[in-house]
Amino acid sequence: MVLSNHIIKVIEAEYSLIISDIQLVNFIYDLRSIRLLCDEEVETLKDHCLNNKERVFQFIKILKTRSDDDFFRFCSVLKDNQVRNVQNLGRKLEKEASTSKPHGHATSTNQATEANSENLSELGKIPLRNLPSTPSCHFIIRKNLVNSICDQLKIIHESSGHILIYGMAGSGKTVTVCQSVTRAADMGYFNTNGCYWMKIGNSKLSDTLFIFDDIWKKDHYKYLSFAKKSIATSRFLFYENELSHRCIRLLERLTYDEAINLIALLRHDQDDQILRRNPLVKKVIDSCAGLPLAISLIGGCRLQTDKEWSEAKAIISRKSGKIKLANYDFNLYGTFKLSFDVLDEKERKLLESLSVFKRVRIPIQSIASLWNCDEQDADDILMELNNKSLLKYVKESKGYCVVHDLIVDFLQQQIYLQTLKQDYHKILNNKLMDGYSNRCEGRWNTLADDGYFYQNLIYHAILAENNEHLQNILTDFNWMTCKIKSDQTIYNLICDLTDYVNYLKARKEIAVEDLFAYVLAVIFNTS
Repeated sequence: MVLSNHIIKVIEAEYSLIISDIQLVNFIYDLRSIRLLCDEEVETLKDHCLNNKERVFQFIKILKTRSDDDFFRFCSVLKDNQVRNVQNLGRKLEKEASTSKPHGHATSTNQATEANSENLSELGKIPLRNLPSTPSCHFIIRKNLVNSICDQLKIIHESSGHILIYGMAGSGKTVTVCQSVTRAADMGYFNTNGCYWMKIGNSKLSDTLFIFDDIWKKDHYKYLSFAKKSIATSRFLFYENELSHRCIRLLERLTYDEAINLIALLRHDQDDQILRRNPLVKKVIDSCAGLPLAISLIGGCRLQTDKEWSEAKAIISRKSGKIKLANYDFNLYGTFKLSFDVLDEKERKLLESLSVFKRVRIPIQSIASLWNCDEQDADDILMELNNKSLLKYVKESKGYCVVHDLIVDFLQQQIYLQTLKQDYHKILNNKLMDGYSNRCEGRWNTLADDGYFYQNLIYHAILAENNEHLQNILTDFNWMTCKIKSDQTIYNLICDLTDYVNYLKARKEIAVEDLFAYVLAVIFNTS
């Protein structure tokens, strides 16, 4: 499978633009995330090329061994970039490659036109919107489970219906559903209006597959009934709801072979036989009941000697009196502690501090602000924590990380053992607010919209009880204008103002009539 001669000619015609406009090192991980590059190719392009010209030359050699569809995916990566020149180049390459092939090829003109139409159809297809990244270098595929889910997805693709994947926290529900939906899309399911991961677009809802992740409350199901086709994950199965879902229980534990494969994958072992021959490895796997999250953390520790495996077994088996987690018959937090203790003191403090954020995707700009460092330094630390499976770091044009709920719980309880909960919240939120302030030099509207800053700044300022920052932000009409543009509504600003008013009222720092006048003035001036 290689590029067609037509597309190779397009690349050669635009070669000088590709070299001048694309700093390839900034795109390597994006290309890996769409599986256009493998790990070895990423390493070669990143570490073994002297300059951008050599890097582009080597990449194009690789690209020529790929399919035409891969080339169009490369164009899509360029178009999604924030730099206008790169966007324009992506569109230009895509347009030139999408024109009909010249005569004289082995395929007929009609066949070429049909192939071109398929490419255009692929380009016009709604993508798998907002699906969390599940790179093959970090996650194994539980084939039987994925196949079972895909069988059910085929049924609702052809008609309609709902699927519920349920199992305890850390059992791999989100990853398995992502892999299943991706596989289903590759098989051509839901290609009319695509799939959305909790994001509703301007689309025909009856033909769209919705993915609802981590439902906690049974009442939520009735609010999600608008979706004619859906797949959901939950820690709970609410029998009393009489759900119309096809329910699939996700087994909490990996098989022994799956656990060995995952540990070997995270250790970058080419040969897993050493692990299989070591009885201590099996004891460690059994001691954490084969829970995928726990196995990932163990793999991230990269234990080598028998002594390290024995110590890991002892820590996981030890019953903790201070920190416990309900619904687990083994010391899951012992597994967290094992991974946590592998870090040096600085890394532990940085990881702990991430618990200040809401439990959503955390953009690298906000993390760098909290850590008071540049984004490259934050990137290096996040990659190391990602390699240890303590968080998931997705390195895109706007990188972000996600920390599992159970790990956030562990980090918070670690801190609660050392300080009061209220003090911890106030100190960390002040650190974040000061970090934001330093980054923008007090000009709050100058920070880029990373999807978190404008949405949550007032929330953190109130938790920090930082009156100075609150007053400066909420009298800065430039910041409020940027927030409205980011949210595409004034409603969220009104909610922030209401929270601020309630905060001041609780502290008895302002009269009720003054509060009312203040809110009206702000709304009037920003409408």
